[in-house]
Amino acid sequence: MSAPTHQPGEHVRVTIEGRIQFANDTGITLRQDDLLFPIAYAPTVKITRVAPADGEPQPGQIWADAHGTEWYAARRTSGRGESRVYLYAPDGRDYHWSDVHTDDQLGPIRLVRPANPVPAVPQHETAVL
Repeated sequence: MSAPTHQPGEHVRVTIEGRIQFANDTGITLRQDDLLFPIAYAPTVKITRVAPADGEPQPGQIWADAHGTEWYAARRTSGRGESRVYLYAPDGRDYHWSDVHTDDQLGPIRLVRPANPVPAVPQHETAVL
């Protein structure tokens, strides 16, 4: 048997990335594959949002912040040619979706309406004369 690599009293940071399975006033339970990790809220526990439960925003979708304000998702291309999805609020504010989702006052965001589907173009048969 090998000697432990960590010792009592040692200061460590543990990061577990997963999806929230349960949440209540005392903490959360994360799911990672088939494992559940209960995590109690405590001053030393830092929980950082990564992505919304509904997935990353896509152009044409409507998202709501923690206050219920609806934001429109649209793609923006920078001067360097980088294309990213931004959220636009009715009052003119616009931020990258992850900045809204992770903001202590605005997040988390949730999907309100999916993008309107693009109507299919009717296909007409051409007659051979």
